[in-house]
Amino acid sequence: SSSTGNTSNSINASWSHTASGNDRMVIVVITPLQTSANYTAHTRTVTYGGITMQSLGAVHANNTDARPWVEFFYLHNPPTGSQTVSVTVARASTTYFRLNAAALSYSNCKGVGALSTAFGTEAGTALSQTLAALDNERIVQAFITYTGFATGSITAYNQTQRYSLAAAG
Repeated sequence: SSSTGNTSNSINASWSHTASGNDRMVIVVITPLQTSANYTAHTRTVTYGGITMQSLGAVHANNTDARPWVEFFYLHNPPTGSQTVSVTVARASTTYFRLNAAALSYSNCKGVGALSTAFGTEAGTALSQTLAALDNERIVQAFITYTGFATGSITAYNQTQRYSLAAAG
């Protein structure tokens, strides 16, 4: 995972990740924290081992354009061994911008489903979402809070947590 911030027109993050097993799937979750534009105003590129990953879609905090967003990218059957994950977000603005990203990998995956764009109303940092999976299915889930970024981490999460960005981090 990676976290970086600056005031330039382009922000980049890269790190190493290893996927193994059969029918591998790599998911990269990005959370660009800029509060002045819709995600479509930014060019987002994510690669794994030099291969461009496909976006599953994005959703803004509280479904409001001028809020940070979370976006999922995936690559089925990526190369094995240590690979470089590279994330680039380009934009017209030069206001301060922070990019957080994490890579997750799974084995025995046949494909991906649609992105759920469910959103809440910022009732605090104890967030939940009810999801149902069939046998042998996995759910990859991310929460982002607009006020939570300033006031603290998401709390009371009861699933397997693989990455967390604290407000100060």
